Amino acid sequence: MTIEDILKLVEKETNLDLRKKTRKREYVYARSVYFKICRDKTLASFREIGDLVERDHSSVVHGMKIFDVLEFIKEERWLQLYKSISREVEFSVLNYLKANHIEEYYKLRYKRIKTKYNFLLTRLRQVDSGWAEKEEFKMEE
Repeated sequence: MTIEDILKLVEKETNLDLRKKTRKREYVYARSVYFKICRDKTLASFREIGDLVERDHSSVVHGMKIFDVLEFIKEERWLQLYKSISREVEFSVLNYLKANHIEEYYKLRYKRIKTKYNFLLTRLRQVDSGWAEKEEFKMEE
C-alpha cells in the first residue's frame, strides 16, 4: 500500500482534506495519524510523506510528536483511527510481500529498529550509564 492510499483512507475516514492549509485541531490530529501510519507501515521518507500533504519534512517530524501526545492523553477517536487504518495497511502490505520482496522489507525494518535502539541506548547512557550496560539492554547481532 502506498502513502497515497494511506492518505485517501485517512481522508475518507475523517472527511477532511489533509492538504488544506489550516492548523485546526482536527486537521492537525488527522495529519499526525497519517504521518504516523506512513512512517510505521511504509519505507517512505519524511520528505515523501510531507510532500503529499504539501508540508516539509520538519512538519512530519512535528506531527509524529503530536501523535505521541495523542497517545499520552489518550485521545481515543484518533488512536482508534490509527489502529483501524494500520490494520488495513498491514493486511494489504503483507499480502503484497508474501508474493514479492518480504526478505528485503524485513531487512530494512530491522535496520530502522536497530537505529532507533542505538539512539535510545545512547540517551539511556547519558542519563545513567549503569542501566545501559545491563545484560537485558544488549542487542543480539
